[in-house]
Amino acid sequence: MKRDQKMLFAALFVLVIPVLGAGQDYYVADCCDLWIVNHSSYQVRVLIDGWEQGSVWTGATSRITVSVGYHEIYAEEYQTGDIYWGPYDIYISEEGHEFTLYDPVSEESYVTDISNLCVINESPYHARVFVDGWQKGTVVPGGTFTTTIQGGYDYEFYAEDLSGDISWGPESFYIDDGEDFTWTLEP
Repeated sequence: MKRDQKMLFAALFVLVIPVLGAGQDYYVADCCDLWIVNHSSYQVRVLIDGWEQGSVWTGATSRITVSVGYHEIYAEEYQTGDIYWGPYDIYISEEGHEFTLYDPVSEESYVTDISNLCVINESPYHARVFVDGWQKGTVVPGGTFTTTIQGGYDYEFYAEDLSGDISWGPESFYIDDGEDFTWTLEP
């Protein structure tokens, strides 16, 4: 019996140890959200730890899922890369982190004024909101949706219910620098 017990123990050892070791290879780090808020007047390309994570339009926000810990954040103007932010080493906790990009301050201290767009939904439908063809978010019935856009430009607003059967707009509006503009979706 001793020999059979030794053989059983050896067989279990051969089977169990690789399984325990393999568990270490599949560890998943705690994840959190990194919000890139682009208040600059440039479309930017975002790199996290040297890996490109896509681009963020002027006035838009991008959510990137990263592991908890230190990360190197770098952004550059999308087309030429002549204007850049970083690299910055930032610790991102489980609560996440919001990283905001502004125009680099020049000798004239030029900074783009940001305007607020508030969409009030008085209709009984969930509505997707588009600005210049780009979806900015969804507003629930009776709710409001707020986003930032760059002031000093003409914009085309459009909204549709989730089925695409009901729509509002397109309507064109000039949004002044620093203006709080409200667009109401009526039933």
